[in-house]
Parts: sequence; C-alpha cells; structure tokens
Amino acid sequence: MTNMIPIKLAKQNARYIDQDNENLDRRQFIREYTKNGMQADERYRKENPNYKEKGIVEWNERTHGVRCPTTGAEARKSKLCVTDNGIGMSKEELVESMSGLGSSSTIKAADPNFGVGAKISGFTQNKAGLMIHTFQNGNGLVAVVKYHEEADAYAFMELDPDGGEYKYAIKDDRVPLVAKEIITNGHGTIITFLGNDVPNDDTTSPEHWGIPGSNNHKKAWIRGILNKKMCGLPEHLEIRALGYADKNGKHTAQKITPLSAASMKADNNIESHGHVELSNGNSVEWAIMPLKKDRKTGSKQNEYSAHYCCVMEEESYEFRYNKTNNSVLNQCGVYYPNRIWLHFHLKEDFEPNKYRTQIRSTKHDTPNFFGSSICTQICEEFQSKLPLEIRKLQEEEENKIIKEKSNNDYIKQYSRLHTVPETNVSGSLQGESGEGQTKPILFDDTTDHHGGGLHPVFPSDKVNEYERVIPNPNKRGKRKASSGLSYPEISWSDPNMENVQEYFKQDMAAYFHKEKNIIFINDNFSRFPVWESEIKKQPWFVKSNKGFKKGDIKKHIKTEVENTLKDAVLTVPTLEAGRWGPKDVQEGLMPISLTVSIAGAQIYIIEGFKRYMRENKPLTDRKVPPEQLNGAHKVEEVVNGQAYVQ
Repeated sequence: MTNMIPIKLAKQNARYIDQDNENLDRRQFIREYTKNGMQADERYRKENPNYKEKGIVEWNERTHGVRCPTTGAEARKSKLCVTDNGIGMSKEELVESMSGLGSSSTIKAADPNFGVGAKISGFTQNKAGLMIHTFQNGNGLVAVVKYHEEADAYAFMELDPDGGEYKYAIKDDRVPLVAKEIITNGHGTIITFLGNDVPNDDTTSPEHWGIPGSNNHKKAWIRGILNKKMCGLPEHLEIRALGYADKNGKHTAQKITPLSAASMKADNNIESHGHVELSNGNSVEWAIMPLKKDRKTGSKQNEYSAHYCCVMEEESYEFRYNKTNNSVLNQCGVYYPNRIWLHFHLKEDFEPNKYRTQIRSTKHDTPNFFGSSICTQICEEFQSKLPLEIRKLQEEEENKIIKEKSNNDYIKQYSRLHTVPETNVSGSLQGESGEGQTKPILFDDTTDHHGGGLHPVFPSDKVNEYERVIPNPNKRGKRKASSGLSYPEISWSDPNMENVQEYFKQDMAAYFHKEKNIIFINDNFSRFPVWESEIKKQPWFVKSNKGFKKGDIKKHIKTEVENTLKDAVLTVPTLEAGRWGPKDVQEGLMPISLTVSIAGAQIYIIEGFKRYMRENKPLTDRKVPPEQLNGAHKVEEVVNGQAYVQ
C-alpha cells in the first residue's frame, strides 16, 4: 500500500465540505449514489443500443476482505457498499470526477449526478476513505478518496498504479464478492464506505451516518429510504437494498417498491386512483388504499402508510406521513386521511434545492413547498375539485367517528338564545316590515384552523334567501330569516388530525371542527376523573347511591359536557352581532376557550348529578308506608297498594 499517490484538491475544499455537511440531510447520500448507478446504466444503454440485460443498483454489505488503505489493518465490522452494472469509469474520468470536488465550476464527470450530496455525506462520514472499484471491458482499477491530513484536504489516491493501465480484472479475488454476481458483463462500479476507523466502524448501521435507527431496522433502513424516495423506475432497471433478516438472521438485498400507483397496483395496494389537473401545469395524484389485516394482531391496517409528498422527475420530496402532519391535507379537504395518499406533481416555477431535499419556487421565496402560500393555493384548488371517491370515503369515515347522532332535545329548548334578534342589531338582516326576526348562526372559515377569518355567515346555498349585510343602522334588509339551527355533532374519538391531537396533548377538553361542524371531545381530559371522584365523596352520594349503576356518573358527566359545549359553540357566534368582532368569535371557539367553558361548569356538573340522583332514585328507596304519608309527600306512583314518593 505504499504506492498511493495523493492528488490534492484545493485546501478550502475540506472546509467547504465539512461546513456544508451541517446543513445536509444525512440520508441524502443514499439518493445520490443510487442515482449515480441509475445514470451509469442509462449511459451504457445509450452507447450500446442493443444491450438487453437488466440494470441493477444494489446496496449490500461486505463482511470480509476489506483493509485500511493506509495501514493495511483488516476490518472487523461490516462495510456498506453500493454496486451498479452501468458504464463504469476510466482512470481519467474518475480522477476528473474526484478532482472537481467542491468546485464552483461545472464538473465534466463520467456521472454528472455525482454531486454535492454524494460527496459531502460520503466523505465527511468516511474520512478513512471511499474505496472505488470501477470496470470497463472486463478490467478495472481501484482507488480511494479520503481525507489527507497533511494537505488538510480530501484527496484521490490510486491503489497499485500500473503506468496508467487497468490493474484488476473482474475475476480477481480482490474484487468484492457481493459484486461479482452483478458485474458479469465486464462493466460497473463498486463503492465501499470504510468509515472513520476501518477496523471498528460498522458503516451498515444508520447510527454511523448520524441517522436515528432501531435494532429492527439495523439493516433495512436504506430500503425504507428508497421506498419513499423513488416514485418510478424504468422496466429494465432494478434497485435492491438490504432487507429484514430471515428466520436464520441473515440479511439479503431485496427489491425496493417504488412509491408509485403502478407498483402498488401490482401488489393490490390501491383501491382507487386518479389525477386532478390544476392550473399552471401542476396536478395532484391521489389514491385510496384498501384495509388489510395485520399478520400479528389481526387488526386492519394499511400495508403502505398513508402519506403526501411532492414529485419531480420520479422522485419524492418533503415526504410526510399523514399520522403526524395533516394541516396540508385539511387544506385539501381531506380530514380522514388514514387510507389516502396525495402526490403533488409540480411543473412550472418549481425546482429542487441545491441538495435535492426540498422543492423551491423559482419566483417566490419558499424554503420548502409545504407550508408556503403557493401550496395553500394549490390545495384550495384541489379541494374545489375533490374526487367523488375521496368524498365518499370521507363520509364513511365521518359516520364511523360519529357513532350515533347527538340528542339535541335538551339544547333545542333554548334555541332562542342561539339566535340574534334582528331588530336589536345594527346592520342585521331585517324582515320587510322591520319587525324582529331571528336568524341562525352558521359558520364559514376561509382560512386554516389556526388562522383568522372566522365569521358567522349564511350558507352559500341560501344566497337567494339571505344576504350578508355590512353594518348600517339606516339600511334594512329585504330577506326573511330562517328558523333552523345547525346543531354540531359530537365525537368522543380522537381523529387522525394533527391539530386536534396536538391540542389534546396539551390537555384541552375539546376542539370544534368548523368545516365539519363536529365537536371533538378529549375523553382523556384530566378533570373528568377528578369530577367523578368528587361526586363519589359527596355526603348525598355516599348516603343514597343504592341502586345506581357504576357508569351512571360517567354518563352524566358526558351528557353535561356535550350540552355545555354545544351551548358554547352555538352562542359565541351570536356575540358578533353585538360588540364582538370576527377575531373575538374565532378566539371564543378555540380549544382553550372551550376548555375554560367546561372547567367553569364543574360545580354545576357535580350538583347536577345530585339532582339526577333525586330524579332517578330507585322506587325501592322511595317507598313510604301509607300510615306515614302526609301533606309534605308528593306521591309519584302507587304499585300494589304501596305509595312511592319523590
């Protein structure tokens, strides 16, 4: 190993690479080196049009035969390697490619995609070197790119140079065993990641790369990354990566499944699918996945996790699971996303960033697509064209959440409190005679759940019956008001909606979903068990609880909480007709306000159960012997000559 010849790069390159690594997604090198292999395959096919063999890019591990290029020390831990059977590189091409590292000029490398992500991640996490075997026409060379301490730079070093001629034949024993079955036609490249400490670093581990992992995913993590990144592959190309261990504990390379409708349909993982064309050449691809039984638990779940992402050039960007990120989906009109995925296909005015990790706008300052105002516009357009299949699924899921319709008989007694007397409101809608009418308060919110814009309005389908009136005491409306109210539904379940879940984690009692007109109640609200415990401690309960069922207290609390919340949701918007503004109404319906309304009713709820006990006390506890009856007793019922009193 004494014949290594360093080719020094500019000194600032090492500094450039190390600094840039701080801003780079540590997983990005997987994408970069995979694309290298794919492009090498494309180049070979372009130069050899009659080539019919399947192209392969494979991520595997080398468990033996790896030595430190500097000391000759043998590796005791596994080394990650990536192999392709593409065009390979000549010595000149490889040197040129490596020598351009960190340069601001265009690098005329054999693989034009051997870009910043590959170089930065690959080199900074492997200062002992990247060992490169590359072959053309059955012969090849071996080189190492590593950090050179004396020069304070990353350097290219040819191993065992032989006058510029190729040194290793593919059949040579020094060629990695895991690659010999792939490079069978005399061309391809193998890159082995040596780590920082060749004997002791396991570069197949996600922890080595600064990527959080688990024992279950110790080897399969790369396959998981590629399954979420690649959205389509040519028919002649196959990508493999280490998968889960078999029953013998052995890990083998397995085909990835591209994140595409075609691949999912092939695995029967799509129930329905389509595209919604949007303005400016953009579109949203959607799919509904079927429910499948979990092999271990028997419960139904999706084999492919519901998600959304941007797609450009058959790659996903800004991939997000629906379980934890639902604000974008809500903007799209998708409120129950467990079985839905959305792919945003962006055309004009968008491009990947420098590291190809996010999508940026070429016309606007958007550090990432999701969360930008441009994204909001696209989502709103998609919502206006929401496919029928998704709408039907939404209805089905909503019916599951609302298991039974709320009983509004109690709250309906006070409907007058939930309407606005029109003669008393400046600028309100008035009847033709000017006499007092009432109008229902319905809701409209043109922003997201946390933004402004909430105001009570009349529904758009009632435009012939109602009109929105700007406050003007001198102007009278000419429409009649309706007498109906839109009573909110109640759900005690925890929907898969990010904003609801986040509020519940903060111990908020309820969340009012304005678009769906549903009050979601947190059944884990910390005060509910406190109230139940307090009721059980009351003297009147201890003395007279005979005949009451165990769940009566909980049932009572739930009923009172539901009615209190309905009252709040129906009443708060009426305040805008007085001195409240739209922002005040919005804040009055926020989870913290609804929580305060519930917490403030706790004494009423506790005392209410006392009345409930009195009204529902078992007959056996209310019988009075006839001789003891007097004027103070109110006889409720006589059974077999036995009087029962209230």
